[in-house]
Amino acid sequence: MFASIDIPTLAVVNLMFLLLIVCSQILNRCLHPEIPGVVCWTWSSIFSSLGMYLLLLGRERLPAFLILLGHGLILLGYALSFVGFRYYMGRSLQRLPFLFGGLFLLFFGASAFFTYVNPLSEMRSMLGFGAIAMLTFGMAREMFRPSEETALVPRILGGMFGVHVFFNLFLMAFFLGCFEDVRFFDAPNVRRMLYLEALGFMFFLNTGYLFLTGGRLSERLKVQAETDSLTGIYNGQAFFRRGEDLIIQARKENEPLCFVEMDIDHFKQVNDTFGHPAGDAVLQGFTEHVRRYLPPQGLFGRMGGEEFAFLMKGFSVLGGVSWAEKVRKSLEEAVFAVSGREIRITASFGISCIELGEEDKDLPRLYREADEALYRAKKEGRNRVCRFFRNSK
Repeated sequence: MFASIDIPTLAVVNLMFLLLIVCSQILNRCLHPEIPGVVCWTWSSIFSSLGMYLLLLGRERLPAFLILLGHGLILLGYALSFVGFRYYMGRSLQRLPFLFGGLFLLFFGASAFFTYVNPLSEMRSMLGFGAIAMLTFGMAREMFRPSEETALVPRILGGMFGVHVFFNLFLMAFFLGCFEDVRFFDAPNVRRMLYLEALGFMFFLNTGYLFLTGGRLSERLKVQAETDSLTGIYNGQAFFRRGEDLIIQARKENEPLCFVEMDIDHFKQVNDTFGHPAGDAVLQGFTEHVRRYLPPQGLFGRMGGEEFAFLMKGFSVLGGVSWAEKVRKSLEEAVFAVSGREIRITASFGISCIELGEEDKDLPRLYREADEALYRAKKEGRNRVCRFFRNSK
């Protein structure tokens, strides 16, 4: 049954599928050029396809140097795919030009020798499959290295690369004559296996590209949904969602937790005097200034307008007051330069805490209590820190 598969038909199917992959990658590149690795993957598909077109369409008719060019284009495609994966994973590309340069020089030197000096097409093919096996092994290794990426898609790609490595090693063994006694592994059947494996490999590789692109887009959309567009910190919805998790964590670890609400004093005057673009610049500068004081286990969010909130694990009420005073004094001394003008601001703070043993407080209650304390700070003259007392009303 396997021997009845028509080889020319398989070759045509491969060529059509290559064209489809190139089109899909060009579209992917046009839609998502900002995703790391997409540009490399697009060019990888183009070069690999050109190389395979040369080999599939004119293997019996092309001059030797064009066959060498076809092998070289395929190897270049694999190399670009490797670079794309490293770029996507955020890994260094520093040594790759030297490694690839050495590999290509070795391949073309040896291939030229077995083409023009001592013509042996079997050895030339074996060199090509060996180089592909080396590059594919490198990609498989990249997929199984620890990273922050979701493990499933890289691991599936890594397994597919591993299968591809073994298949290319099998092809090398075939050209070395290791399967001469096995009737099934004659030249036509091996060629059929080559085309079928190429179809499967291209399908899974292209699907992997698209899944990785989609995963990165999903991550970016999630970050955008949680981030305040002006300041780059959490928006109110994300702050409260993550804040609930931080409260649970603090209770598990038997640590206090402090909620600090902060409002920039007379911020409307900044907008009215200097204009809204200047006000936006001040908010951005303020965010960067205050971010330096945020403890490692702390959340920082913008509730809206000039109102901000902080949630800090491990801070008692006294620790929260001390931290807020430190930030308040630093803001008094800070100068925000906007379009050649110096703008100074002050801020008022309201504080509420969950002390050890307080199991009845949740985040909405903390927010209400801190808001009451902030109202008192503004009522008493602004530019001050007030903590919540049960009888503060």
